[in-house]
Amino acid sequence: MTKGLNSKSVMACRSVNEGLGSLSASLNFVKNLAQVLSNTTRSVQKTSSGVDDVSASVQEQKAASASVAQNVEAIAQMAEANRSASKESSQASERLEQLAVSLKGLIERFKV
Repeated sequence: MTKGLNSKSVMACRSVNEGLGSLSASLNFVKNLAQVLSNTTRSVQKTSSGVDDVSASVQEQKAASASVAQNVEAIAQMAEANRSASKESSQASERLEQLAVSLKGLIERFKV
């Protein structure tokens, strides 16, 4: 009977030791998993920060593009105003030329 108890005691001790070994391996696995998750979290945070930076840059580019478009429109309006002013100047110049020719004709009538 003592042999039987001794044998069972040895088996129980082995089972406990195997259980402790499995528990230790599981603990190491959980620690490694925690490290991997921690690294993943840092990577996600860096990526998120990068996405935020890109988004901010896109918004700056959008604002700059809108400003450029407004300036191009303003230049187009100024060009149109200059064209109109040039046309008016040309018409006024032609009218002055006509008046000069007419005045020259009138002056020649009064020459002695």
